[in-house]
Amino acid sequence: MRDRERRREFSERMERKRESRLSELSQIVSLLLEKKPETEFLLLSPLRSSYLSGDYGLLVTACDRELYLDLSEEEAFLPVPELREQIEEDLSAFPSGEEREKRRLLGAELYEAELERFFSELCSELGERLLAEGRRVFFGFGIYMERVDPLFSSGELSLS
Repeated sequence: MRDRERRREFSERMERKRESRLSELSQIVSLLLEKKPETEFLLLSPLRSSYLSGDYGLLVTACDRELYLDLSEEEAFLPVPELREQIEEDLSAFPSGEEREKRRLLGAELYEAELERFFSELCSELGERLLAEGRRVFFGFGIYMERVDPLFSSGELSLS
């Protein structure tokens, strides 16, 4: 029950920042598309190393049709300060040390499903805007260079 409550709190925290997150993501995507016009895939990946460093964010990667074999991919870091705030609140109950750091990783992973749900909505909205401009893209969410779940596809692009 406690995990469900914490995920709900995190979801509400993210929703309060929806417009600023959409604007930030839109700016990053525009920059990546400008740097790499042949982009077909935009992938959002939680950076688990950022949980340890305290940066808490997502890697946004622009790839051409070669996806992970693209040797000229472009990347940008999208900070998610709401995740840091939530984790720090969660950890305040634990004394510092090894147990606390282990819980930092476990806690951050607990919220990844909420991150995916939240960014799925943003990517759908952004993807529709890009499609209206004649730009076809695929947005995905997942662990970098591993599993990616589709968030939005203009119809022609897919991972298969």
